Amino acid sequence: YFLTYTGTQYASDDLHNTGTKIGSYWLNNAALQYDKKAYILSLEMMNLFNQIYAGSAFYNTATHTNTYYPAAGRNMMLTLKVNIE
Repeated sequence: YFLTYTGTQYASDDLHNTGTKIGSYWLNNAALQYDKKAYILSLEMMNLFNQIYAGSAFYNTATHTNTYYPAAGRNMMLTLKVNIE
């Protein structure tokens, strides 16, 4: 289990830091791993609580507004690594 915190930040292209800040967020992630001599099986679960947050934002200097792009919701990855010796 691991917890990641990202604090508030300004959008890209906001060179003078005049726009609205992107909000902070916490992400909860977990991983399980089964390890044998011949292989390793892993399951990783990211954003367990399906936190909605902006993964990135860009500042428009003409309109002085931010355009937000959402980050990935809850997702999982199953991995099998085989030891060939």
